[in-house]
Amino acid sequence: MIKICEKNGVKYEAGLTSNCFLLDDEFVKNMLNLKITMAQATLDGPPATHNLTRVLKTGEGTFDTIIDNAKK
Repeated sequence: MIKICEKNGVKYEAGLTSNCFLLDDEFVKNMLNLKITMAQATLDGPPATHNLTRVLKTGEGTFDTIIDNAKK
C-alpha cells in the first residue's frame, strides 16, 4: 500500500491497536518505515484488574510487560 500511495501522490499513514504483549524492539524500529504514526495499547484496567483477566498459562499477569513494551 505504501508504494502504491507514493506512486500516486497519496499520503499514507497507519495506526495499530494491540495488546502490545509481543511487541518487540525490531518491530518498534520498523514502525516509522511502515508509516505507523499512532499506536494504541489495550488494557483491562489497573494492574490488579487487568491481571485477573489477562494471564499467561503460568498464571502470571501481563500488565507490566504490556506497559514496558508500550513505552518502547
